[in-house]
Amino acid sequence: TLHLHRGPGRIKRLRGVAYSTGVSASNNGRMIHAAREVLNPLVADVHIAAQYDQAPLVPTGDGKASKRRLGIGFGLSLVAESSAAGVLYSADVVVPASGGVVPEDIGKRCAHQLLETIAQGGCVTHVSAGVVLILMAMGSEDVGRLRIGRDVLATEDTVSLARDLKAFGASSWGLRDVGDDSGDIIVSVKGTGVGNVGRKMA
Repeated sequence: TLHLHRGPGRIKRLRGVAYSTGVSASNNGRMIHAAREVLNPLVADVHIAAQYDQAPLVPTGDGKASKRRLGIGFGLSLVAESSAAGVLYSADVVVPASGGVVPEDIGKRCAHQLLETIAQGGCVTHVSAGVVLILMAMGSEDVGRLRIGRDVLATEDTVSLARDLKAFGASSWGLRDVGDDSGDIIVSVKGTGVGNVGRKMA
């Protein structure tokens, strides 16, 4: 049973990976520099690693010797760790397949995306909220509590998920305001006790 209803804490460190595949490895440094320009004034502990890989050669099907490289591009992934246990915020940006975007734009866009995710509040992001709420609804027959940002809870995906779970027999969610100036909401979910169907019967 999940009880993640206390304050999300303060961001204590930022970690990330800049990756390039089949393009110049200097793109990593350019993305890291652009992201750090945004993040360094806010958090002292920022570390972004660089990873470079060759694009794999795959046969095109035209002949035995005909091959081309796939998966060419670059991107940046960032994770912010909070002082509260279990609270993580993430952001991922990759260059579009059509190209035309410089590494500096990817770095700044990813950093701003991470800051927007943190600003939404709560203990889970809009990306992971659905999975967490589904697991809470299927978990042990006890009431779990999750602190979630108002903007995350109000998304169409989360509202649709609540309706779908209700249609499949899960209990309704209990909602209450946290009571501070954050605007966060505590979601109470009673689990249905769905067991592991893959486990052998004793």
